[in-house]
Formats: sequence, C-alpha cells, structure tokens
Amino acid sequence: STARGLPDGNHIDNAYMATYPDGTPPTMAMFLWHTPGDATDPVIPVSGSHDASILYHEYIHGLSNRLVVDATGQSTLNSIQAKSMGEAWSDYYSMDYLVAQKLQRDTRRDGQVRDAKYVLADQFTFRNMAMDCDRKSTAKFCTDINGDHGYTYGDFATLPGGPEVHASGEIWTQTLWDLRERLGHRTATMLITRAMELSAADPSFLDMRNAILQADLVAYGARHSRDIWRVFANRGMGWFAGSVDSSDLRPGQDFHLPPSIQTPRATLAGLVTDPTTGRPVANALVSVTGHESGGLGNYQDHTSARGVYQINNVYPGTYRKVIAFKRGHELGVARSVTVKRNASRFTRHDFTIRRDWAARSGGASIVNFNGPDYTDFGCGPAEAIDLSQVTGWGSTTGDDIGTPTNTSVPKYIVIQLPRAIDVTAGKRSAVGAAFKVDPTAVCGDPISASTDRFRIDLSRDGTTWTTVQRGSFGTVDDPNAQYRFFRVGSKVDFPGTHYVRYWMLTPQVPDFKTNCPNEPYAGCTFMDTAEVEVFGRPAAAP
Repeated sequence: STARGLPDGNHIDNAYMATYPDGTPPTMAMFLWHTPGDATDPVIPVSGSHDASILYHEYIHGLSNRLVVDATGQSTLNSIQAKSMGEAWSDYYSMDYLVAQKLQRDTRRDGQVRDAKYVLADQFTFRNMAMDCDRKSTAKFCTDINGDHGYTYGDFATLPGGPEVHASGEIWTQTLWDLRERLGHRTATMLITRAMELSAADPSFLDMRNAILQADLVAYGARHSRDIWRVFANRGMGWFAGSVDSSDLRPGQDFHLPPSIQTPRATLAGLVTDPTTGRPVANALVSVTGHESGGLGNYQDHTSARGVYQINNVYPGTYRKVIAFKRGHELGVARSVTVKRNASRFTRHDFTIRRDWAARSGGASIVNFNGPDYTDFGCGPAEAIDLSQVTGWGSTTGDDIGTPTNTSVPKYIVIQLPRAIDVTAGKRSAVGAAFKVDPTAVCGDPISASTDRFRIDLSRDGTTWTTVQRGSFGTVDDPNAQYRFFRVGSKVDFPGTHYVRYWMLTPQVPDFKTNCPNEPYAGCTFMDTAEVEVFGRPAAAP
C-alpha cells in the first residue's frame, strides 16, 4: 500500500467509514490528501482527520447506515438515490454542526458552506457547488462546470461526474440546507433524523420527502408541512414528481405544491395486457409513484381478472411517472400521465407488460454457475433474476478469490425457465427484444465492476448450447449506461428454449489489459450484473 514509503494511488485523497449492524464496531480510515511528490497538486498534504468536515462526514455514515435499516439491522442504502442521500446526510450534518458551533460562517450570502475547506486551503469547492446555493444562484461557488446554478431533482442524471453518489447527493444536500434555513437548525435536523427512522427501505428522494412530512406529523402535528412542501417543490420534488424507485436515474421533477383540499378529484383507469399473448394481466399493481408512502393518497390499484384497474380520488394534474408491475413480469412505466379534471369521465391510460420467463418470482431458478458464491452477502447468482435493479449477481473478474490481473476469467449463470418458450430473432421482434440486461455493478462495487462484454447461449436440454448473441454494453465513460436496461436481440429463432446461459466476459475497466492490476479500478477484482430478463412466447406442448 506504499510507494517508496509514501501512500500509493489507492491510499490518497479519500476517507471511509465501514458501518456494520449495531453491536459490531465500525471501521474508519483517514487517508493523506495530496499526491506525494507532485508539486502542482493544490491539496494540502495532511491527514483527512485534520479537517473536521471530513471526519464528521465519515462519522455520519455510522448514523445513516444504522437508522435506514431492515429488520436485521442491515443498512438499506443500496440504490443510487439512497446512496446519494447517504453522502448528502454526511455533508449536511457535518456542516450543520460546524455552523451551529460558529466554526463555519453562514450568512444570507450564498456559497459559504463548503466541505473540506481546510484540505483545499479554502480555494476550491470539494463538491460541484457549495451546499447553501439557492436555485439559480449566481454566487461564487454556486455554478458548476455545466453552468448550472443550484440543483433540482431533474438534474439527477446530468450532474458533473454523475450519476454518482457524491455528485447526485448534492441535490439532497442543498434541499436539506434550504429546510434548515426555513425551519431553523434544531427543527430541521430533528425532522431529518426522525425521518430516517420512519423511511421506507432503500428510499428514493421522494420516499424520504414523505418520511420528513410524516416525522413532522408525529412530532409537531404537521405544523411545518406547508414550509416543508415549499422547500421540496422548489427543488423539483413537488406533488406531481415521480420516481420508479431508488434506482431511477431519471426521476420526473415537478414544482407544484399539493392541490387545495377543495380541488375536485378525478379517476385514472385503464387496461394492462401482455403484448406477447395479447391477454389481460390480472392482479398487476398500477401505482402513481411518489405517493406510495407517507399518507399522500396511496394512488394504487390492482387489476381485475379482465386486466382493468381504477384509481379514484386523484387530484387532477400531470403525474411524472406512473408504473404497472406484477411478479414475474417486466416493469411497465409511463413517463407522464395527465389526469383530467372532468367529474363525468375518467382518464384512461393502458399498460403493456411482458412475462419475464427468467424471473425467480415467476418460477425460474439458477441451476448452475461458476465463480465464487456471494449469496451470504446478498450478491449471489439468484439476485440476477429477482426483478430488481437494486440487487444483482456479484462475482470476480479473475480467479475465485478476486486476484487482480489483466486477464478476465468469464463467469456464467444458467437459468432454468419454468417452461419452454419460443425465442424470436431480431433486436425488436413484434413484442420487443428477447432479452433485457442491466449490467450495472452491485453490492457496493464501483461502476468499473459493471459488465462490458457479454454472451448469451440458449439450450433445450441444458447440455447442448447455441450462442444467440454476444456484444458489449459500453464503458464507464458513458454515465447513461449505468442503472439501465439494454435491449438485446437474439440472432436466430430458437423454439423450445428451456435454459439460458448468460456470460460476463469482461468488466467496464477502461483499457482493461493495460490498467489492471496496477490502477485502482474495482473492475480489476470484481465483475457484476444487476439483472437479466428473458422474453418469448410459450412453446407448444410436445
């Protein structure tokens, strides 16, 4: 870990706090800030422990990772929005404390509250902006390299360096600082803390907005709800905002306050069908996102046997994301649905969702794989077929213990489908591509551990295989390739498919053969895929 007695490239300009469930001591590490021997490096050569904001930032990971937990005490800050809030809370609490102790100046002037001012000699911004930047503020340290002034929810995927947890977290940090300025230090920080205890698992920004509103209801009888809504609406998290879940990189922002209680309500209704068969999908959940938690109306309904859903008492307006979902099926997403103000008629919106034959909840299973088994860490092979982009299959790039070399050892999973299906050739057949894959890194691995080159084989008996597709998902240089499904077509028709073998061939490390193992890329050690989906028509009985 050293270079001629000094820290190597893996041990500078960083700090971390590894937090385990309550009862197991956490581990904090403070690194040197400054590249040894580089006279042009503007960062002061000092331990991060000498900068209070860095030290307190890491301590707060111990708070958030022990408050937003599942029933076993494990942190549920897993997906991109939840992880981003994890970084934002650490920034917020560290600077909130320093300002409250009058160790950091904060006046009406924007751009004063900045992390890591000591190690940066107060010359630069540690993040893209200061955290006390109003929307559209042009103050110094309130403009990023893209020319943006103060962030909103819609900036999530376009932030410099994003989507990335520290960059994307700046949206949440600036929102929390707005809340502090409107409600005061004590009230805001109490509500923010209580909301962590009340939040949904792996929360989105909207889930946590709802939790803060709920905390205000519990602690203050909703005394501050109007002010809280004004803060969130100003940052694009208003009443009609939507997010599929915490892994959504492109949430739909909205700047509206909640409608007046006297506003006439309306009805949203429609039909959910499977385009593969043309038949209705029964018992599918249709949900207006952003309203699933916190008592905001619970705009949801399950489809009938005829595939019909009906959501009553909905405030009219344009909801940014409405979804349809059923176990064993892909997610159906409507980017925007306008519910019309017309008491005599309903607004109709139909969905199509296909049966995902690889879904574990639909009866598929992993019957073979190579490489290590990280099931005990929540990253086993079966996580690649759990219909969630939050979790996935994590493996190693080289040998089974993850020795970093410049040679990738391909890893595979074999999925047994619940019945034989007919796979149709073409990137887009009449009902869409035969496969969808999200190659994003999981289990806390950085994005370079995402899969780049891949291969898909099909079989009728699990013994004789035919390769139907191979290719590349891209590199980490394309942020839009993260946390999204790639549609993958089959090169041939393959009737009677009963087994699918998916291969991870290489990780998304730039210039893999040159940069591994000497450069600090996680993909030199680990290789992951978040989800694999398979589509086709049920095969005729033999």
